[in-house]
Amino acid sequence: AGHSFGGHTTATLVNGTMPDENADLIDKRILAAAPLAPPGYAKGFRNVAWPEKIKPTLIIVGDQDVTPGLADTWQEHADYYMKGPNGQCMAVMGGMKHYLGGILGTNRTEDRQPLNAAALSDVRRMTLAFFDTQAKGSNAWPQLRDELLKNRPPSVAQFECK
Repeated sequence: AGHSFGGHTTATLVNGTMPDENADLIDKRILAAAPLAPPGYAKGFRNVAWPEKIKPTLIIVGDQDVTPGLADTWQEHADYYMKGPNGQCMAVMGGMKHYLGGILGTNRTEDRQPLNAAALSDVRRMTLAFFDTQAKGSNAWPQLRDELLKNRPPSVAQFECK
């Protein structure tokens, strides 16, 4: 898992190649990825291409995450999902900016907003269930994924898998 540029690094290490540099950066030891608010294909970031079949990936973004000049819309943070192949799920956290309600603690919330306990709980619940299934073979993620597809909690504005 990784946040922001760490999300870009996470996505690259689990699934990415860089065609313009003729580089394959995939680390075969990594089982799955959870990029949190990654920058997407913004100008100035390295061009990443995804193979047709990728490792399981859960991308989590905020629907208020806009940084003019880097991400003019929140959807740009979802580029890895939107422009990538099947094998991924995406959760869009409603009303959340870049720190998804405070994932980096009280010193890193946007505009000095208070932590959003519901959003933080849902991000934690999704990522832990996702990784528990990928690393231990539990049934936690399939159950939660199906639940999210049918009935999302209020902090999850959108959830989809492809």
